[in-house]
Amino acid sequence: MDLKRKVRQLARRRLAFGSSKPRSPEKEIPGKKETELDSVTVAVHAEEEKYRTTIAAIQDGVYVIRNDEVLYANEACEILVDRSLEEIGVAGWRSFLHPDDIDMVAKYVTRRLAGDDEVPARYECRIVRKDGEIRDVQIQARLAPNYPDGPALIGTIKDVTDQKISEETLQREEEKYRTTIAAIQDGIYVLRDGEVLFVNAACEEILDRSVDEIKATGWQGFVHPDDLPDVAEHALHLLASEESLPENYECRVVRPSGEIRFVQIQAHM
Repeated sequence: MDLKRKVRQLARRRLAFGSSKPRSPEKEIPGKKETELDSVTVAVHAEEEKYRTTIAAIQDGVYVIRNDEVLYANEACEILVDRSLEEIGVAGWRSFLHPDDIDMVAKYVTRRLAGDDEVPARYECRIVRKDGEIRDVQIQARLAPNYPDGPALIGTIKDVTDQKISEETLQREEEKYRTTIAAIQDGIYVLRDGEVLFVNAACEEILDRSVDEIKATGWQGFVHPDDLPDVAEHALHLLASEESLPENYECRVVRPSGEIRFVQIQAHM
């Protein structure tokens, strides 16, 4: 094993609870020159500082745990859970998890430490800050079997509360608009470059075709053959227009039964 690799291993082994001072050797290594030991010590200091600086710069929380014990947590982790490293180290990770999520996380930790690869590498749970605020977080963890003093889990913890709120708000808005459009009696459609992207239930009823059938054939599949040139011309005129003004005209559609229906089209960009 070369010297650089030895230095990296020594540096990683001493990075527990952010300790910045390496332990003094208990006794001098026989056969080693003092200058070589000094060089190794300086190199280890440099490696430790490099890893410490890198971890400190990560915006997500970084942690190392073994069973219920927290071996390391970076500053971002302290800020997220609203506890100091000392508090986290004494109380353990269960102290800031939501009570309803502790059993799930505990099972994942136990199984992952046992080498179970079926455990999700990424999952979500909730934490409770000191003021009682509940935050949604995303957890990622991997097994470090050769961690000093025994296997441990190294992972990240990321606050996804705002993201989940945005997603839930968007889903509610989409459902609201979907419900509104479904209640409109006129057919509503969305086209792009001739492709049918959306039709409501009223449009399906007018054309006597399912949404899948309409999307498969495109609008050309139900417009009367004699009206196809005019409809295409209207579409081109609207696309070329600098103003997003409604384009109103009438045409005929042909239902699967052969029945011809007159419809009024209103379209805008």
